Amino acid sequence: LNISKTNVNFIISNALEALGGTAMKKNIRLEKVVPEKSVTVNADGEMLQRVIINLMGNSLNYTPRGGTITVTGRDLGDRIQVEVADTGIGMPPEYCSKIFDKFQQVKGQSKGGTGLGLTISKEVVLAHEGKIWAESEVGKGSRFFFEIPKGLKPEE
Repeated sequence: LNISKTNVNFIISNALEALGGTAMKKNIRLEKVVPEKSVTVNADGEMLQRVIINLMGNSLNYTPRGGTITVTGRDLGDRIQVEVADTGIGMPPEYCSKIFDKFQQVKGQSKGGTGLGLTISKEVVLAHEGKIWAESEVGKGSRFFFEIPKGLKPEE
């Protein structure tokens, strides 16, 4: 990891911009909810942005036309949390932990891909001494979360 001061609001905005065209083509609204005061964290900003893009890309695959994906950044004091919530098809709760394992996809819901995006996201978050998880219910969308500590030591 290339740890340095990273503005969480900035990487969320960049991720939304990166997938804005895809969302527009699919008629899916992207929303951002971030603290008014920018939140900074010692992290590898490029890698965290990749995690957000992976989570959003997953949501874009499983959210029907007219749906919404909301990316929320939260300042939790000594750590930050990012949530990607969608109004998609959701998944059975028993898959919420399995989907972060290599090559795992929800049975009957495959939209192509290798099944590695969430695994890579998990590894990036773990390398930041954080945690990642999902909450979902069939027909009610999914919510993906990750948290990392703010105080990782920058590279010397």
